[in-house]
Amino acid sequence: MGLDSYILGIGKFNKTIDSYLSYPKEFYKDTQDGVVVTSGLFHCELSSTSRYLAECLDIDVWDFNNHYINRPLDKINSLRAFADNCNDCNDEQYKKDIIDFEILSKNGFKFIFMPEG
Repeated sequence: MGLDSYILGIGKFNKTIDSYLSYPKEFYKDTQDGVVVTSGLFHCELSSTSRYLAECLDIDVWDFNNHYINRPLDKINSLRAFADNCNDCNDEQYKKDIIDFEILSKNGFKFIFMPEG
């Protein structure tokens, strides 16, 4: 069985982050500040890529006790290394995801590693 994964961000919406969320900015035009929204980052479609993302974040793929990403801003360099060294990665998307992750982190978002397999 294959393994896909991504990082799920959860936090309160405000107009300053609408460009850093999963959907196009215009989709959020009627969204009120304070509404809880989600955003998917670092979508990995291959088992090897999913396992490498988990490894970069010191996460055991099937140990649900450690899927919550503590101190997300401390993980920026690990995510940069992931994007720079991953052979199967969508380089441009992952570079955007790093920026989005950082901005959303600074706006109080929480993150969870989400394996699917």
